[in-house]
Amino acid sequence: MRLLVYSIHCPFPANNGAKMRSAALLRALAAEKHAVTLLAFAQRNEPFDQAPLRSLCDAYHFLPLELPALSSGAAWARRVRTFPSSIPFAIARFAVPGMRALLARTLESARFDALICDTPFGAANLPATELPLILHAHNVEHDLIRQYAHLARNPGIRAYATLEGARMRRWEQKIARQAAVILACSAADRGRFQRLAPGTPVVVAPNVLCLSEYTAAPVGDDRTLIYQGGMDWMPNRDAVAFFAANILPLIRRRVPQARLLAAGRTPPPRFARRWRNAAGVEFTGTLPDLRAIVAQSAVSVVPLRIGGGTRLKILEAAALGRAIISTPLGAEGLCFTAGVDMEIAANPATFARLATDLLLDRQRRAALGAAARSWVERSYGLHQLRDALRHAFDLIGPTTVPAAITTAAAARAQGG
Repeated sequence: MRLLVYSIHCPFPANNGAKMRSAALLRALAAEKHAVTLLAFAQRNEPFDQAPLRSLCDAYHFLPLELPALSSGAAWARRVRTFPSSIPFAIARFAVPGMRALLARTLESARFDALICDTPFGAANLPATELPLILHAHNVEHDLIRQYAHLARNPGIRAYATLEGARMRRWEQKIARQAAVILACSAADRGRFQRLAPGTPVVVAPNVLCLSEYTAAPVGDDRTLIYQGGMDWMPNRDAVAFFAANILPLIRRRVPQARLLAAGRTPPPRFARRWRNAAGVEFTGTLPDLRAIVAQSAVSVVPLRIGGGTRLKILEAAALGRAIISTPLGAEGLCFTAGVDMEIAANPATFARLATDLLLDRQRRAALGAAARSWVERSYGLHQLRDALRHAFDLIGPTTVPAAITTAAAARAQGG
């Protein structure tokens, strides 16, 4: 098939969960011999690597975009400006006329069989077209905002998050109903999308790894608990704060040298100041590759209270042979078995007990890590994603139409 893929970021280097999912999509499409044209933003505050795209895409084009950090004053000013609008802030920040024009020109200049929109965030730029739309969902985004609103202590922030969540739900529902098919991360997200847009087929397209890039390592240093994730993303900050305040002190009663290593992009200054001096908490800041530091740790912890999709941090830790402990939400959508290939803890006391026991038992850590690696090899390789894509394209069927004709027809129908 001839596919136009539109993303809000350059997938390479694939140095966070969102980019890893986008990169896996391109790899799977290339492996299936589809002809792919990629249009994406090149965000000025992120690394940018075109080299892998030369082998994965027939063509690719990027539009520069400068986004202020979500916690910055500029971002909050834009939140205020979009407050009266029906469009969520998370969507408005990617609404760029230049990208809409680039998409329209590309559709008019070539023939495509389908348009894949990588996340709903950039969907405000989609021009009118009769091409089948495939929504490549990384999460059910409004559900993340709902979880955040539930945990927020500040009444003003809670009220704003509730409003933003309602707007995001309406937006996601609109895009989901327009889509010919939705690619969801997990069965849980498939159910959420089916309730949101009952008439749209939803295919589980799992997060996967290129397992040849991961080598299982020895059992680690007996004291380091690692949490990997960009500290510029609020659910990751919440997980670190929750662990540092409620779980780590319990662990250090039995293992005084235990430390939490928060590995990922540098946190906002206020958050860093709050937790950097807490006993046993360390931040790595931005690293080019987290695999080495994860492999040196004893236990991978995933104390998430806000989340959607599935956690690539769990898949990576498993591929590196780490023992893993997660909250039920963190493990959602991944078919690991508690007590067999990972541990799951529903409260701080249980989490602390499981973590302490693993720090003190190298043999148990090794067995749990080996089982996790084995499960990832069987269940989360690229072939699972390729199978899902074949199923999704079968649902669409043969659809080749001249994009230039259909976009013009759609414009006439709308009075353009």
